Amino acid sequence: MKIKQLKIKNIASLKGNHVINFDEILNDLNLFAITGPTGSGKSTILSCIGLVLYGDHYKKSLAQSDFVTLGESKGKIDLYFHFQNREYLAKWEAAIRKKNGEPLKLPKIKRTLFVKDNDEFVPIEKNIQDIIHLNFDQFCKTVILNQGEFSKFLTSNFRERKEILEKLYQGHYLELVGQKLKEELSLEQQKMEVLDSEIQAFKLSATEDITSLKIESQQKSKQAPFIEKLSSLSERIQKALFDIWDNKQKEQKTTNILQKISYDLKEQTNEHGRIKTNLDSIEKEYEIFQNSFLQKRPLYQECLVKKNLYQEKEKELLKTQQKLEQYFKNKEKIS
Repeated sequence: MKIKQLKIKNIASLKGNHVINFDEILNDLNLFAITGPTGSGKSTILSCIGLVLYGDHYKKSLAQSDFVTLGESKGKIDLYFHFQNREYLAKWEAAIRKKNGEPLKLPKIKRTLFVKDNDEFVPIEKNIQDIIHLNFDQFCKTVILNQGEFSKFLTSNFRERKEILEKLYQGHYLELVGQKLKEELSLEQQKMEVLDSEIQAFKLSATEDITSLKIESQQKSKQAPFIEKLSSLSERIQKALFDIWDNKQKEQKTTNILQKISYDLKEQTNEHGRIKTNLDSIEKEYEIFQNSFLQKRPLYQECLVKKNLYQEKEKELLKTQQKLEQYFKNKEKIS
């Protein structure tokens, strides 16, 4: 989905008419930021997108009519967007006051969705979820990420992430990602094995060094420099061992995360396989039906030929009847 243009009139702090042409903004740029002081309308832009598409917004304490600018009787939002090679227009309108300025008991809210056909936008009965296959919560987690909302997607459970990823990506893409993660997991495991080998080798070397220094210290206990050397070396070895252990813990955490992602992707791949099995079964049933039709096709053709013969005989009888009627009329005139 690509948002092309947003028109806003009398929504929250955005009083009057405002137009944001994203096509022009992104003509020479790949990235832009919405900035401004508190209350300038940054979050209002995101709220407008949610209102015009779903009639919903992330500020659950407010009704739709509460977004109309204070003191104004009407608010309006137009959103032009592109999805799967088609252009759409979503409209949202809210009337909260009468012409004389009195508040309406029941604000009038209207949303309409259009699709472009032959350079004209025509209304359609579908809702936005039928088109982009995302509900409002999924849309907020993947398209319009309000302040702090992206973390909700990262911390969603497996079922919620699975539903969103299924709608955003095809099964074979997920399989490729799964394969890539498996390769990275294997690489990390190899690194851990190398690290374990280094730890064991370091421990063996350190033990030998400590033993040697202890013997040397016993032999030369009266010589203080050797004692200081042993103490300093022991401290360095202990610090190195702690650093290695800390790195190993971090590697283990990374491995656990990769294993969890790999498991989730395996579940997704299995689901994709089950769907493929169902499709194969449907194709076999269609092939049986097609063979049956081909077997009965000569009978259908024979019936069609007989039908045509019957229609020709019927036309001949009609002509004969007309001739007889004309004959009797002529006979009556002669009489």
